[in-house]
Amino acid sequence: VLPGVQARPAQASPSQIQVARRFLLALLEGNWQAAHSYLAPETQATMSVKQLRQAAAALQAGQQRYGAAIDLYK
Repeated sequence: VLPGVQARPAQASPSQIQVARRFLLALLEGNWQAAHSYLAPETQATMSVKQLRQAAAALQAGQQRYGAAIDLYK
């Protein structure tokens, strides 16, 4: 670090709750690529984006019936 220049604090990794929230919001938005990217690598290797979309169909049906509002712990 140069004199007079402050180092930026390292960005903390998101918590499991934050990742779960981002995953769920991506699913509800129909952003399948983003949702898939939040899966563990071993799950990504065995589940395609298309399979994830099919698996989430029931969740989306509930959203259409009850609305998009969702409360999660932050």
